[in-house]
Amino acid sequence: MQLKKDLQRFNPIERLWLTIFLAVIFSTTVWFSLQGTDWSSWQSIVLNWLVSPISAISGVLCVVLVAKGLLSNWFWGLISALTYGLIAWTSGYYGDWLLNWFYFLPAQFFVYWSWKSQLRNDSQTVRMRRLGWHW
Repeated sequence: MQLKKDLQRFNPIERLWLTIFLAVIFSTTVWFSLQGTDWSSWQSIVLNWLVSPISAISGVLCVVLVAKGLLSNWFWGLISALTYGLIAWTSGYYGDWLLNWFYFLPAQFFVYWSWKSQLRNDSQTVRMRRLGWHW
């Protein structure tokens, strides 16, 4: 599994931070879902107990993997954009829905294509470089 390989590239502090953050996501999911789930609606149950934590976890993994320069970020960004767009749509946040489904979702394919062309020969890591003021 690619995620397991990617996580092996993290140092112990990064692994600890990620573990703590994921524990916070799980605990807040339980807390807020116990408070806000309409137990008579299967849509509310699925949205609060499944889609919401998947969205949060995939969003965090995407950002962390981007920061590490790992190509697998695009997959987690794809899941994050899909799930958060669904949450936004069902909650009536149509601006967030538009942003996620019509900008972030298509951008994941561009990210994959452009990052794939910048991979180092020996790994799934992108060659990093600094942004400059070159015109």
